[in-house]
Amino acid sequence: MKQIIHVARFYIFYFRSFLSFDMGALHRAVVFPLMLFALIVASGDCFNTNGKKNKSNNGGEGPLSVSCPTAQVPGTINTAITQTFPSLQAIINKADPSIPVYGLYSWESYYEKGGVNNYQQEVQQVGWATVRIGGLYEYADSIPDSTMINIVNSGVEVLFTLMMKGTRRDTCSSDEDFIQKYIAFVDKKIGKYGPEDKNGTKGSFWTGHPSLPYRPVIYWEIWNEPNEHYMYALPSSWNSVTMTQKAALYAKLLVASYDYIKAKWPSVKVVGFSASGVSRNDMWAKESPGNIGFIEMVHQNIKTMYGNGKAANCYDILSDHPYVHCAPPDSEDIPSQWYHYSIANSHAGYREIMSRYGNGGKPVWFTEIGWHRNTGAFPASAQPFSVSERIQAAYVCRLYMTAMRLGVERVHVMFLLDADNFNGGFFNNQTRAWRESARAVQTMTRIMPNPKIAGAISDGADGYYAYRFESNCLAQSSPIIIAAWNVAGEKNVAIPCDSGDYIVTDMLGGTIETTNEGSGINIQIGPCPVFIKKK
Repeated sequence: MKQIIHVARFYIFYFRSFLSFDMGALHRAVVFPLMLFALIVASGDCFNTNGKKNKSNNGGEGPLSVSCPTAQVPGTINTAITQTFPSLQAIINKADPSIPVYGLYSWESYYEKGGVNNYQQEVQQVGWATVRIGGLYEYADSIPDSTMINIVNSGVEVLFTLMMKGTRRDTCSSDEDFIQKYIAFVDKKIGKYGPEDKNGTKGSFWTGHPSLPYRPVIYWEIWNEPNEHYMYALPSSWNSVTMTQKAALYAKLLVASYDYIKAKWPSVKVVGFSASGVSRNDMWAKESPGNIGFIEMVHQNIKTMYGNGKAANCYDILSDHPYVHCAPPDSEDIPSQWYHYSIANSHAGYREIMSRYGNGGKPVWFTEIGWHRNTGAFPASAQPFSVSERIQAAYVCRLYMTAMRLGVERVHVMFLLDADNFNGGFFNNQTRAWRESARAVQTMTRIMPNPKIAGAISDGADGYYAYRFESNCLAQSSPIIIAAWNVAGEKNVAIPCDSGDYIVTDMLGGTIETTNEGSGINIQIGPCPVFIKKK
């Protein structure tokens, strides 16, 4: 923009001479400025970065600077604390994912037929491949058929969460009464939307809609956040129920549900735990003996009640909700002297628990997580910590990639719209306008529609991450994408790669062209990831 202003001033100065009708002045007033303007445009320094070229072997400033200002990065981040990642080679050797990691947590009402609340088209445009369905569905025996038809036609993989609203432990006469009522509830849900049972009978929804694509719901999550009050008691009294009591009840519920479901629908995958707060070193369980945490206590209870064999055979997938307030998804945040926020280090902790009880090879999903913006439908103070819209978008993108590095197969980010005093929405509640997080995820799904990690250039040393991904591991030819970011602020790095021309795409879709003539691509990165692809 500065160059345009200079050209304009230059042009006005010389245009004054044009009024004398002197041909030399005319040349100076018209031709020379136009030539200068053309040279500036050709150099790529005008308007925006699109189409700009830069020779990257000269060791100068990188061709693209789209990082978030360091001042916007909240929290007390210590990038010197090592993040506990599993073996990179073990992650690379995993089977190709049939469904990419990109997921959304959404109410079923956003798929209702017609009206302003139907976001089916937006979900498809962003590119989410898997959706965890909550809302009315969690409680009612069924949802309107028209809504389920829209969900089916959208083509997304579905995870249904099973949680009764009116029936909880404190409304039942005993644990057994509560569990029997829950099993009856599960039977209605899976019996309608699930796959064929052991006798070959399809769910009633599918038999009632034979023209629909047959996409039965395979994944079923046993309750939502049972380490909070939702299972045991009403909100007004949940603090009177200890984590020890909740873990003991959930152990019984999980075993009973798993055994019933597997006996009737062998192909169903049971998703267990759905635990909130495990990324906080399970601080919610601090009143338990040794503060061992909810996930540990449930495994321990199952082993005590049913034996080692059942502890290793009571769920197919472990789910958790590793909220970290305003902390990044890929580093260590230290809000107090008592605990840290780290998704990777907490993940390693409950991976160790799973292995100890015979579940080491089972998948882990993040079925709810997100960041609260400081603007939106609710005030910033609605949650303890908030982040800017730009940082929220960056954290969501980095979360998906961090999950892939951890071997986590699904991530369901909260939320389609702002809800529950949480400004996590991807779209504006009133205008439906796309927030930066939606645009950022769309950029990722367009560039890497079915990614698989293929190698690391920097595995988080001092907060610098750079990975190579197969962009579509299910395709015969899958271009390699380099994704790079720096946790705490801006950083100049040299990305090693083959010689040739490259396209660098920022998080929000802006592109720039650059050429590597042998020594790599010199680029400035920051909290907002960039994606590099050979032309």
